[in-house]
Amino acid sequence: MKSNVIALVKGTEKEPKRSPRSGASDKAIGRALRLERQEKGRTMEWVAQKLGITYQQYGKMEHGENRVSVSRFVAISRLLGFDAGNFLRDLGAGASESAQPDGLSINGVFMTHLSVAGAQKLLGYYNDMTPDERRAFLSIARSMARDFDQE
Repeated sequence: MKSNVIALVKGTEKEPKRSPRSGASDKAIGRALRLERQEKGRTMEWVAQKLGITYQQYGKMEHGENRVSVSRFVAISRLLGFDAGNFLRDLGAGASESAQPDGLSINGVFMTHLSVAGAQKLLGYYNDMTPDERRAFLSIARSMARDFDQE
């Protein structure tokens, strides 16, 4: 062990390769993949089985812990039925928006909020409301949020 350290310091031994760490874009891709999967009504187990990997491995991709290779990304897009090119273009557009303190783009924060159970359905209801109904709904939501904060 000591000789390996000396060789490394002298430059005669190469430093071991390290796998690149996942970053904010990996997390954003994972969140977006999760939304696509949930929208299609598929489980992580189903996607993982079709890919020939464990659901834990797939779960790490959705959580941004593991990077998704291009070939794996294309396979997932085919399984879930979305256009990989448009997906990445849309994701890239979000990355150019102003970043939040946690490194997420505004689009990434929005995607995080949309991943909460029921959020997409709620947004659909909101979209179908009249302007007066939206104002009333927002008033109720603000009141509920204040009540929740006081608990």
